[in-house]
Amino acid sequence: MPVTFNKLQIGTQYDRPYLAEAWGYESFHAIAKGAVKPRATPYIILFITREKQELQTQYEDHLENGVLEIEGETNHAADNRMINAQRTTNKIEKASRAAMMRIRAHLVRSNQAAIDRFFNALNKRLGRHVTRVVVIPLYGRINEFSSIEDAVRFLEHHTVYEGSGEFRKYEIRIEFSNADKVEAFIEAKDKVKEFLAFVAGQ
Repeated sequence: MPVTFNKLQIGTQYDRPYLAEAWGYESFHAIAKGAVKPRATPYIILFITREKQELQTQYEDHLENGVLEIEGETNHAADNRMINAQRTTNKIEKASRAAMMRIRAHLVRSNQAAIDRFFNALNKRLGRHVTRVVVIPLYGRINEFSSIEDAVRFLEHHTVYEGSGEFRKYEIRIEFSNADKVEAFIEAKDKVKEFLAFVAGQ
């Protein structure tokens, strides 16, 4: 969700967790700094602490007659970012295709290790899938399924009945396309369903 102020009322108090959720951030830490520039917006959002704690830097900030006066940071990092925001935006917008390609190549090189980790994890996730699920009540016949969902549906309707012999436990075998195999022996039906749900979520 893009950052917008349409639903905010002047004079109403909002904390960072509320704003972070309203603006689609995973955590309020994303807007924890005093100056925040949301991506793909023309806004710079300033968070000014009116009553500062003793351990905080005691900046001289004043709000009077609708005019906010704030003292810049000691290292001026956010100050310079705000001053140069439009200039930086203009440079990006006017950059040639060749310049943007060089920037792209630099970003890829700088983050290659993280990119490789992402694609390795993605390949492991997408490259392995369940090919066979076997559920064997250890007093009766083998029941074989092609998916976790089919196995769960079987368990929903399976009952242990007299005359079938003494029920001991379920044997579960799950086979994957990369030749991995998981086997388990579980007595309680609910625990079997939890185990299958866990495997399906991996």
